Amino acid sequence: MFSIIVPTYRRPNELAGMLAALERAIAEVPGRVEVIVTSDAGDDESRVIVERLGHRWTTGQRRGPAANRNHGVALATCEWLVFLDDDCLPKPELLTEYRSVIEANPRAQVVEGAIVAVGKRNAWNLEAVENISGGVLWSCNFAIRRQFYHQLGGFDESFAEASGEDIDLRNRILSSGAKIPFAQKAVVEHPARYLTIGQMWRQTLRARWGVLVELRRKPSGFFPRGLAPVVTFPLFWARCLRQFVRDARSDRFLSHRAARLAVNLVLAPLIIPYLIFWEWRFRSQPPRLDARQPKETRNVQ
Repeated sequence: MFSIIVPTYRRPNELAGMLAALERAIAEVPGRVEVIVTSDAGDDESRVIVERLGHRWTTGQRRGPAANRNHGVALATCEWLVFLDDDCLPKPELLTEYRSVIEANPRAQVVEGAIVAVGKRNAWNLEAVENISGGVLWSCNFAIRRQFYHQLGGFDESFAEASGEDIDLRNRILSSGAKIPFAQKAVVEHPARYLTIGQMWRQTLRARWGVLVELRRKPSGFFPRGLAPVVTFPLFWARCLRQFVRDARSDRFLSHRAARLAVNLVLAPLIIPYLIFWEWRFRSQPPRLDARQPKETRNVQ
C-alpha cells in the first residue's frame, strides 16, 4: 500500500534513528510497505544502514531535495507515497493512521500528517518545525497517491535548496481542486535546533525561494512591477509587525518571535533589493517538473 520515500544527505546517525522508529510503524500496519532511501551524497555509512534493514538504497542526482525526492519516487511501486525526512522520528501509529484516514476518505488524493517539535523552547535562535493543526503540507510528513503525484509533475526541481518546494507542491494540489484531509495522529517528531548567526543568515538568503513560490502561484510577480523599494520597505515592515502582534496573542515563545521580527526589520533594506533581483532572475525560468512516468503499480494491498 505504501512506498515510503526518505531523502537523505550525510546524516547517517539521524537516518539510523529514523529507520529504527519506522520499523515499529511498519509492523503496525497490514499490507505491503516498501522503503526507498535516496541519497544526494551517496555515503557508504548510510548505505550500510539502509541495506542492513533490507530497504532500497539509491543515489540521487545531486540537484537538491526536490530532485532527490522525485528520483526516489521513480522507483516506487505502491499506490500511496509517504514522504518522511531523515531527521524525523515517526510514531508507531503513523501508517495505521494514514490508512484509516485514506479509508475514511476514499476520494482523497493527499493526506497531511502532523509534526511535533521536540525540544521547543523560548529561545531567540531556535528553529522549531511544527504542524499540529494542518494546512501547510510540509514535506517531512505527508502521503499522496502516486498516480496523482505524477499528474502534478512531482516536486518542481527548480528549487535547488530545501526551501519552498513543498509550498509550491501544495499550491498546485489546491489549484487542482483536491482537498487535503489532516491525519492528526499520523505524527512524526522533528528536533528543534539552535542556529548559529551564520545559519540564520543562510536561512535569510534562502528567502529567494519564497519569491519563486510566488511567481509560480502568481506570474505577475512577488513585487508589483514598477513599485519602488522606498515604498516596499514600509509595507514589508507593516506586514512583519502585524504578524508578530497576531502571534503574540497565543504564542508563548515570544522571544523567538521577537528576534525573527528584529532580523526582518534590520535586514529589510538589504533583503528587499535582493528579492527583487531574484524575481528578475526567476521570471525567465519555467518549472522543472518531473516528466518520468510512474511504474505499474503491483501487489497493492
